[in-house]
Amino acid sequence: MSNIVPAIRSLLFYLVFYLQTAVLAIVIGLIAIVARRRTRLGWALALYWIHSHILALRLIVGIRTDIAGEENIPDGPCIIASKHMSDWDIFALLPGARRPAFVAKKELMDIPFFGQAAMSFDTIRLDRALGSEAIPRMIEEARAASLVAPASSSSPRAPARRRWPTTTIATALSGCTRD
Repeated sequence: MSNIVPAIRSLLFYLVFYLQTAVLAIVIGLIAIVARRRTRLGWALALYWIHSHILALRLIVGIRTDIAGEENIPDGPCIIASKHMSDWDIFALLPGARRPAFVAKKELMDIPFFGQAAMSFDTIRLDRALGSEAIPRMIEEARAASLVAPASSSSPRAPARRRWPTTTIATALSGCTRD
């Protein structure tokens, strides 16, 4: 009996989350189809999406969010690299990232409306089917501050260049050389 209330609260949150996400993806996707670029309205809706879900988590589920260290993010272009652990990553990182360009796997861009919405935010497609060519091709597309959430599927026994793609990306985008 004690597990019923948290289960209902969780179900209610996910209902709100998926319905609102679907509606906003359609709206932002339609804006993207017409405008073909990042717009203030699309960006405002994306920020609304983030903040409304943080509020819903607090009010419905009882989860409070405290994001610390935003003052350490530089004003200019930078790379924010995060090991992709869950759906929560975007909520934790986006508010402090200002107006980033995202790196996402290419398959996500095929989702109707979501793909158009994501592309309107200068999303850089990472085609993992290209293997070792994927990162150099992604680096060519990088034009702005990027939020990178590398897949957590690499093996500890994989060669270093495969285990740490974020290092390769950061090095290439910063103009530094790697030993």
